[in-house]
Order: sequence, then C-alpha cells, then structure tokens
Amino acid sequence: MKVFRVGGTTDQITTCELCEKPELKGTVQMIELDADGNDFADHYYGSSCAAKAAGWTQKAVTTAARAADRAKREAAEAARREAEYEAMKHREKAREWWLRENYGTTDVHVAAKQAGLSFVRLSCLFSDEYERCQA
Repeated sequence: MKVFRVGGTTDQITTCELCEKPELKGTVQMIELDADGNDFADHYYGSSCAAKAAGWTQKAVTTAARAADRAKREAAEAARREAEYEAMKHREKAREWWLRENYGTTDVHVAAKQAGLSFVRLSCLFSDEYERCQA
C-alpha cells in the first residue's frame, strides 16, 4: 500500500492523474513516500481521487491540503520578512559606512550638524546615493 502526505493544492495542474478528469479548478499534490518515509514521487489528483489513493476521507485530504497551503504561505511570508530584514541591515551598514566616509561619524545628527543640513535632508542625500548605487 502506498503512503502519502499532502503537499498542498495547485491550480497549475487541472487534470486528475488517477481518473484523468480534465478541467478541474485545481488538484491536490499528493507526495508518495518511500519505505523510509522520504519523498518519492509527486502525484496530482482531484480531492476525491486523492482520498481514494491515500485511503483517507475527502475531508481529511481537504483539511491537510488547506494546512499545507497555509504552511507554505506562512513560510513564504517568513522568508519575505527575513529578506526585508537582511536588506534593512545591509542598508543600515551602508549608511553607517557612508556617514563615516563623508563625515567621520556614524551618528546622522552629528553628521548633519557638520554638513549644515537637517538630519532628514542628509538622510535623503544618503538614500539618493544608495539608490543610485543599487541601480
């Protein structure tokens, strides 16, 4: 007997691999596991065929698919937040370097006073320079 785990849903594949019914709204990714519990093969079934293939109820397949989709969304959001955080850290390090190179300090208020500018204007100068360098 094959053992499966649910990988989520997709609307990219709309034909059930089991019954070959076409034009479904979407399919459930059923990941076949090998004897050691490792991913072996991906199959895309309609929800009722996914339940038949796994020996589960259709409700169990649907619940697992929703949970897998939610986990994917949460992982993608966490990765996006992490990338934003890393970009912010990079930008902050670049700002500190720019201030040190141009004004001998990493304190934007001290640098602004030296330059005779508001700290907001000095920050805008850095932002313009940073964006130019990123392009």
